[in-house]
Amino acid sequence: MNSFFGKDEDFKIGSINFKKDKVFAFGSFILAIFSVFYNDELKRKKIIELLNNRPFLLSALFALSFSIYTLYFVSKDDDSERLARATKQAIIAFLIGIFHHLDFKIGPFWFIWLASYYLGIGE
Repeated sequence: MNSFFGKDEDFKIGSINFKKDKVFAFGSFILAIFSVFYNDELKRKKIIELLNNRPFLLSALFALSFSIYTLYFVSKDDDSERLARATKQAIIAFLIGIFHHLDFKIGPFWFIWLASYYLGIGE
């Protein structure tokens, strides 16, 4: 299947395969987010405030650890697909909460669209 990038849609770094269209879409989104942070001092202050908040950091690290464990280290059985889907949806909800805290207006829309389209989340 041809894509925006031509016939060869994949590339590999180490043992991980990447799709060029996903990397381009999510990379553009991340670049736009960093551009907003660069141009908006209030948002930079809010993110620094979050990073200096010890309870938030501990909770976020616990959630990150739990997510990594459930996505990569839980044995594959009948329930693992539901567990992975629930974990992915929880990660999206957490990021939407961060977007709201940082007063992003349209960011959650594009993030949900990208996750739904490229990652098949939401079914």
